[in-house]
Amino acid sequence: MAAGKTTASESKAGFDFDRAVAEARAEFPEETADTTFINGSDPDAAEQLYNWARKEGLRTIEWSHIAPYAERERPLSLSGHKGGTVLMMFPHKPTPTFAGDPDKSNQLTFDHELGHIVSGKGMGNHLAADYTEHVADSFAVLRGLRRGTLQKSDIQAVAAQRDAGFLLYSGIDHLTSMSLDAIVINPKNIDYQALSPQQVIRLAEKHATAFENTYKSYNPLNDVAKIGQQTRHDEGLCTQDRAELRLHALTTICMNSKPSSMLFYLAARILTGAIKNGGMKYLDDTFKIDAQNPHWQNVLQNVTQRAGGRDIGAQNALQSPDLTRPKEEGILAAIKSRFTGLSI
Repeated sequence: MAAGKTTASESKAGFDFDRAVAEARAEFPEETADTTFINGSDPDAAEQLYNWARKEGLRTIEWSHIAPYAERERPLSLSGHKGGTVLMMFPHKPTPTFAGDPDKSNQLTFDHELGHIVSGKGMGNHLAADYTEHVADSFAVLRGLRRGTLQKSDIQAVAAQRDAGFLLYSGIDHLTSMSLDAIVINPKNIDYQALSPQQVIRLAEKHATAFENTYKSYNPLNDVAKIGQQTRHDEGLCTQDRAELRLHALTTICMNSKPSSMLFYLAARILTGAIKNGGMKYLDDTFKIDAQNPHWQNVLQNVTQRAGGRDIGAQNALQSPDLTRPKEEGILAAIKSRFTGLSI
């Protein structure tokens, strides 16, 4: 077993913040050398964050943007002006990603924020803002697969949350579901459990490069995200109306974009997921539709037809719990593997 690697049996003891920090420092000593880890459950957590901000020379206006994270108990990872970084999370307030398993949710949150820090491209210094979220999400699930504490179905739970966040709220920054699906489908047949910590970082960055929703060109998903959104001059629409209108917009995208495109994949994933499940839930908001309604059944049939053999949502890959497939032998297999991309 690789140094600093936690076994699945060890994870059953529950999430321990100090242990998670020790493991992170052991696996990524250089990347975390100047990192301050703050347990948001500590009574002086806000003071620790303020002291870090002062030490790193953050301006008052910058602090005004950071302070609400501590007040609202939201996890964060930041870089300062003097080379330091900070990771803060709140173990007493786990995310609802894994219902009934707060320890698994806490570990995912920790690994996500750690991913921002250990990747040189994970702290917002990349051209596309959502690249950093692709790095962090891919890193978090790859680290979980490496240690054996996450399964394929867990990754799909994370992806479903990202889709729901997009449909019920707004913005494509956290729409990382295609990158997560690619990890499940595993087109390059990578043995995730054999990866070194550094290889986990590099693979997460490759996934981010392949699947970021780039702002370099026009992306219709940005327009979808604006539907029903609250603005300075408009209170916006309620969750139910906002999400339903967005589904209709996603339907238009599915019927007019190339079935081989990333745009089609993302739109089809969100749309078919909502229809098959009769809606979506994100945090305290729930959106419901009549999945048996002839309109939505017709949409589902048409989109599925257009998708052809494409494994939308990694549903075929989920039929087997195995992370890899039997490896082909020989020089031709090696060449094929070398030139197989991450695309799905």
